[in-house]
Amino acid sequence: MNSNSLTRIKYLLLQDLSMNRKRYISLLVGLFLGALMLIYLAHPKYLLHDGSERFYVAVYDSMPVFIVCTTLVFISELFANFSTKQKRVHQLMLPATKGEKFAARFLLCCVGFPIVFLVAIALADVVRWILSPLLFENTLPLICHKLIPEMLLKTTFYWDGETLDHFLFCAFMTWIATFYAMGSALFRRRALLKTTLCLMGGFILLVLFLENFDIPGESTVDNVFDVMRVVAACILLVLSVVQFCLTRRLYNRIQVISKQTWYDRI
Repeated sequence: MNSNSLTRIKYLLLQDLSMNRKRYISLLVGLFLGALMLIYLAHPKYLLHDGSERFYVAVYDSMPVFIVCTTLVFISELFANFSTKQKRVHQLMLPATKGEKFAARFLLCCVGFPIVFLVAIALADVVRWILSPLLFENTLPLICHKLIPEMLLKTTFYWDGETLDHFLFCAFMTWIATFYAMGSALFRRRALLKTTLCLMGGFILLVLFLENFDIPGESTVDNVFDVMRVVAACILLVLSVVQFCLTRRLYNRIQVISKQTWYDRI
């Protein structure tokens, strides 16, 4: 079993969905309730009298933070199926290579989670539409048929700035995603909390480091800022590749009986 097989990856996906169906149903319910709460926070009565467009804009503008938070939570649970000895035995004994198991986990993250998220958004909007006559004077129309294509057709959320800023933002979000994936492979238990603490500590050290440098003033040529943004984005993309490779390496080194390290005692 030295070469990877799409058939075995398919088997791993089906087996994971069967074994963890309760967890994924709980994920769907949690996303549904979160999306429903977010929609109702953007659903005050004054919007009912101003038309549906303002309601759609209010929901759309609040989606980025919700999507980022829920995505990081899910990525932090990427390798939670190795958190205990029993789970590690079960995963390592599956008839597949580690490369196939690694690919199956990332397929669940990159394909499965967006599908569950979009289903939760659609269900929340339909339930809001059904319950609105009972809670409000008027009923706003469904927006999921417009909201979901807008999120799918754009590489990121609505961006009102320059192209370089957009590129830098995409690179930064890619780096954050791979950082949390690496944290999930490293910690496996309470990965979200530990990874967030490491990220906060890193940002604090970065701020202290940058205080020793003079920030260019307004008289600096704009081209200098353009070069700085491109360089920063490229560095983040390189770091993302490095973090992905480290995640793969950490995953391959997982054993049934793992030696306890200092971060496992936190």
